[in-house]
Amino acid sequence: MQTVYIMDIRPLAPFEEQLALLLQPERLEKMRQYLFQADRLRCLAGGLLLRHAVQNKEISYGNYGKPFQHGGPHFNISHTGDYACLAVSAEAPLGIDIELHKDEDFLTLGKTAFHPEELAFLGENPTAERFYTIWTLKESYAKMSGTGFSVEPSSYCVLPGKMLLPSDAELFFRTFDILDGYTISLCAAEPINAGIEFVEAK
Repeated sequence: MQTVYIMDIRPLAPFEEQLALLLQPERLEKMRQYLFQADRLRCLAGGLLLRHAVQNKEISYGNYGKPFQHGGPHFNISHTGDYACLAVSAEAPLGIDIELHKDEDFLTLGKTAFHPEELAFLGENPTAERFYTIWTLKESYAKMSGTGFSVEPSSYCVLPGKMLLPSDAELFFRTFDILDGYTISLCAAEPINAGIEFVEAK
């Protein structure tokens, strides 16, 4: 079973400096590299979610920068707009992506990263909902595998019934529409039965 933890970054702003002291040194250093407060707050929220869910154990990083803890649990962070998300599983690797919907030319964007089947599906109804469903599913897979987009994203398809992935491993996907104007997708190497928990900074 997985748990998806979600934090709204907006209440953190008045307490940025105090809350930053709760972060691990590596996370604090990363946070302070950001020029804009919104970027710092998203990084801060990710660190606070880690502290809440997996404690302050030592975090290592894979070849492509994916963070992990030896001996588990498995976890993955994503943030955008006003929210940060952390997905956690005691049993299997997973990846999560959250995207804020924007008003863009989705067909043009899709041509840069989508498989032909995905592009055809988007072309039938080029809405933000369709675009970000495909995008977050692809991103969640890339993050679960730990390779990022070192694998050409247009080379694989994440559409149900037409799935074509670089890996032969059995993988599971789910999309959540629980925040207005955002799409969240989860990819895991186990059946997905995720609980959702909204977390406030303490």
